[in-house]
Amino acid sequence: MNGLIVPIVFATNDEYTLFCYNAIFSLIKNSSVHNEYKIYVFVTRVSEENCQLLESLSKSNVEVKCVDISGYTSNVNLKGSIHLSIETYYRLFIPLVLSQYEEVLYLDSDMCIFADVGELFKIGTHGFPIAAVPDTPCEILQEHATEIGNLDARRVFNAGVLLINNRVFEEQRIRERCLELLAEDYSRDVRKLIFADQDALNLVLYGNYYVLNRKWNLQTQFL
Repeated sequence: MNGLIVPIVFATNDEYTLFCYNAIFSLIKNSSVHNEYKIYVFVTRVSEENCQLLESLSKSNVEVKCVDISGYTSNVNLKGSIHLSIETYYRLFIPLVLSQYEEVLYLDSDMCIFADVGELFKIGTHGFPIAAVPDTPCEILQEHATEIGNLDARRVFNAGVLLINNRVFEEQRIRERCLELLAEDYSRDVRKLIFADQDALNLVLYGNYYVLNRKWNLQTQFL
């Protein structure tokens, strides 16, 4: 096999396992036979049965493996919200858990993949901590971006698809800086970072990411 090694991370819990299964299934369906795909599912509260279900998607050039990262997260104060579980924060720990890779692709579990994600590794991060797709500017998003840090919504990215440069991410202390912002937000009577680590990442990485074509994270508002 002369293709790429493609490391990918999802994060899920028992309630979201079937969504994650469908996302991985669609990724594999559109994968290249020439690449080797290493799919890691970060978990802390998933049953053995559900882990076996996800890992059953493995095939000749695709390995799906559930990874319990509680050893990395147990000493960190992580709080979910009404619409986000604590699993959303697990992408922040990718450079710690998978330090053997130069770049790792994080994908949300509530998506369908219609192209070979291996192509993203040919694009790369160009020396930035991450590569991501800008969100779709709208009045509500601009109001939120202004409230959390006087940001321009046209420069805010969606964190559902992140190509992470592990070395640069660690050198710039992105995780630590995000966790500091989140801890500060937890102390407020009314939390401002309603998109949790996505808001924190945007505050820390404002203008400091490689912009990907919107086709790599197409959302309904694009239509």
